[in-house]
Amino acid sequence: MSRRSKVTAYGICYEGGLDESGKTADTRTPEQKERLRELLWKLHTLFPHAFIVGHRDLPGVKKACPCFSCDEYRYLFH
Repeated sequence: MSRRSKVTAYGICYEGGLDESGKTADTRTPEQKERLRELLWKLHTLFPHAFIVGHRDLPGVKKACPCFSCDEYRYLFH
């Protein structure tokens, strides 16, 4: 937790994110998508006011991860 921001963040990692040529791509399987939804639901029950964002959505981050938009999850439980 940062002393200045008073924000706690939890990171979720998944295996994948690159296509066969090594370029960023959404390579999630249906099973990965379902497990992610289940995990986010569990976290939502613990932290109902939390925001769901991707690493790439944070200020100053110049990475492509995750390789998909978190918009599909951001408002899922609200």
